Amino acid sequence: NYGDDSFPEVGVTFFAGTFVRHPLALAAAWRVVEHLMGEGPRLQIDMEERVARLCRTLNDHFADIGVPVRIPHFSAYAVIEHAADLKYASLLWYFLREKGVHIWEGRPLYFTTAHTDEDFDKVIKGFVEAVADMQAAGFLPASTDGADEAPAGFPRSDSAPTTEAQREIFHAVQMGDEANCSFNESNIIRLDGELDANALKAALNDLVVRHAALRSTFSEDGATQYFHPSAKSVELMEHDFSSIGSNSPSALLPLTLIKNAESSIPFDLTNGPLFRLHLVKLSPVKHEIVFTAHHIICDGWSFGMILAELASAYNARKAGKLPRLAPAMSFAEYARLEVANRDSEETTGAENFWVAKFADGAPVLELPTDRPRPRMKTYAGAMESISVDPERYTRLKKASPKLGGTLFATLLSTFATLLHRITGQEDVVIGVPAAGQTRIGRDELIGHCLNFLPLRLSPGADRSFNAFASEVKDQVLEAYDYQNYTFGSLLRKIKIERDTSRVPLVSVIFNIDKSGIDQIHLDGLKMDFETNPKQFVNFDLFFNLVQTDERLIVECEYNTDLHDKTTILRWLGAFEQLIESIIANGEETLQNLDIVTPDDRRTLDTWNATEAPIPSQLSIHRFFEEQADKNPHAIALRAGERSFTYQELDRHAN
Repeated sequence: NYGDDSFPEVGVTFFAGTFVRHPLALAAAWRVVEHLMGEGPRLQIDMEERVARLCRTLNDHFADIGVPVRIPHFSAYAVIEHAADLKYASLLWYFLREKGVHIWEGRPLYFTTAHTDEDFDKVIKGFVEAVADMQAAGFLPASTDGADEAPAGFPRSDSAPTTEAQREIFHAVQMGDEANCSFNESNIIRLDGELDANALKAALNDLVVRHAALRSTFSEDGATQYFHPSAKSVELMEHDFSSIGSNSPSALLPLTLIKNAESSIPFDLTNGPLFRLHLVKLSPVKHEIVFTAHHIICDGWSFGMILAELASAYNARKAGKLPRLAPAMSFAEYARLEVANRDSEETTGAENFWVAKFADGAPVLELPTDRPRPRMKTYAGAMESISVDPERYTRLKKASPKLGGTLFATLLSTFATLLHRITGQEDVVIGVPAAGQTRIGRDELIGHCLNFLPLRLSPGADRSFNAFASEVKDQVLEAYDYQNYTFGSLLRKIKIERDTSRVPLVSVIFNIDKSGIDQIHLDGLKMDFETNPKQFVNFDLFFNLVQTDERLIVECEYNTDLHDKTTILRWLGAFEQLIESIIANGEETLQNLDIVTPDDRRTLDTWNATEAPIPSQLSIHRFFEEQADKNPHAIALRAGERSFTYQELDRHAN
């Protein structure tokens, strides 16, 4: 009875743990639900990030001063824990009340969006001062010597040390804008069908909210990375060329300029943002997304995960629902984990393994170049690609178990064979990227978690391909067991001659990118993607193979100061011809595998077709006399420093 004629017409409804059933309470509850749906995952993710920063700030302080008090948390829920032998620990709640922080003893701390950053300042200050007062009164252990200064307030953004791999990139970037642009990772996502632009924007924003790496910047010395709170919406640059016509040069020209700019505009690592998004409308049913990120915050594995999560979030948003994605590990957490494991047995074992591989130095890969190698390393680059014949790709997948055991080992062995045939070298080092996400079992992690594994391979001329590929497979598996060691760390440990004209130790990279795009679906859209070609590169050659169930694309990034486009296309053709040769006969030796494509074979046959008919009625001396009449002043004979023209020699003969 509420004092009027109203009464509950349905079953009892409870809200927020109370027993209030008044219509105003129900209206308030419904408004809260609407607010939660409107905010989406952002509300809880932002709250969790803020609570994590607050608890970590206090926990780091307690650990630093040697006080056995901790505040573990889950999402926006936290508790105060203390060592069991702290006799006066329960006084902490009374000291906190004296500082204006009211917590029911033994009960959890609930944080909400009503708590402002200034409120969190007061909470941190209250805990710091309460603990200090208890120490002064002898209720808690005294601070350890050399403790850092107590936190003054709540940090407005998260921070973490950069990983070793990130610092290697940061230092490389300092070489200039071209070096910086060599780390621009740009991809083009093509969408055919009726696009729900609002759902796409919401989905892109979901990803930025979900992954702190996409909101990060770096300190000026590269030692620290900062993870900023997410904005209300993602910055998406939109271009509408639909009135021009998707196939019109007038539309393709500005699109080409956008793509070229994304490869050639450097990122500002200290001020950010470190990724850029363009949405290009070519027609009502044809769109392209140009996604570019700096390699220091996004590796190849991350881009694959971004594609998959973008599809899930888009489909949910288009249906008027919230995305349901499993919680993602923060890159800040990953970075702190890397620091904690820096001196672990696993890292020490990996270091010993790789240092031993190069105890006797390392070979230098001398690729033939179209121009002399500059004395200082340059970054000008381009990319060419080919699509392996689909029928040949199908036969390769069937043959791989008998060749290299795995498709990766077979293709890596084929690449090493190509390098052997080009250079004649039987000791080569090839860099193979390894994704750190798989090592720690967190596939959803977005960030730079990549290590280069410098595989030292021996493509001997007299070895059969099968035997070589089997050895490569074993080396790859062994290398992945020791992947927790960065390329830069290895360079500091081994003694190799440095050359200012090239990257030390590794000048060529091989990778297979299994995008999984076959399993990614956007409602009402057909999606495809391709790499936006680089204009600046780090390595002499980078063979990146894009693999799906139906196709295999071989991309080759190369340094244009060293190689011409025609050379690269010839090597790509030779790579595909080698694939055909090993399918036909894997027992053939590396030096005898056919490397010349049918087109090149026909060209060689044409060049070598030098036979010509000789008239039977003329004698040799008559041929000579005719030549003397046609070209009397041409050189006919040289003897030491003397020479004779046809006319002079004919005169002497007569």
